[in-house]
Amino acid sequence: MTTFTSDGRPRGSQTLVFDVDGALLRSQSFFPFFMLVAFEGGSIFRALLLLLSFPILWVLDYELKLRAMVFVTFCGLRERDMEMVGRAVLPKFYLENMNLEVYEAVVSAGSRVVVTSVPRVMVEGFLKEYLNVEEVVGTELNTVGRRFTGLVSGSGLVPKATALKELFGEKNPDIGIGNSSISNHHLFLKLCKVL
Repeated sequence: MTTFTSDGRPRGSQTLVFDVDGALLRSQSFFPFFMLVAFEGGSIFRALLLLLSFPILWVLDYELKLRAMVFVTFCGLRERDMEMVGRAVLPKFYLENMNLEVYEAVVSAGSRVVVTSVPRVMVEGFLKEYLNVEEVVGTELNTVGRRFTGLVSGSGLVPKATALKELFGEKNPDIGIGNSSISNHHLFLKLCKVL
């Protein structure tokens, strides 16, 4: 069954841009997913350290909180362990926490692009395998050898509006889905034709 937009175009011809954090997932915090990676990919001690840092995380702003969770979760973690957690553990929890309205919009769109501040290694496998997302732009993490350093690489967290401009150039995506209460979502949403 083909669905159509208000201007008569098939919805399958539209490009949809969305974020995982605050849009695709219902959870208002990505902390539980970092906890899963810390426990399953690391150890009980890494998970305990992340849990003990929670009161400090509570008072930090979005960017600092994300950087702190990345550091505690990924510092010294082997890439292979993250790949296993990303394939075997995280998809089950992402599926259970998925916003069904956003999911319906995602599967009805022709082209799907994700721009997120969450580390790309945590979401890319799920998005490409389960939702057929063509492009995932997320925060990149530094590695030394085959281990993560716990630090974000280069420019830091992905600036969503800048990433969209680089990806699409002058052509704006058709539909954008995000959460205006999350830092900087409004900047990338205003680049889309329909919110």
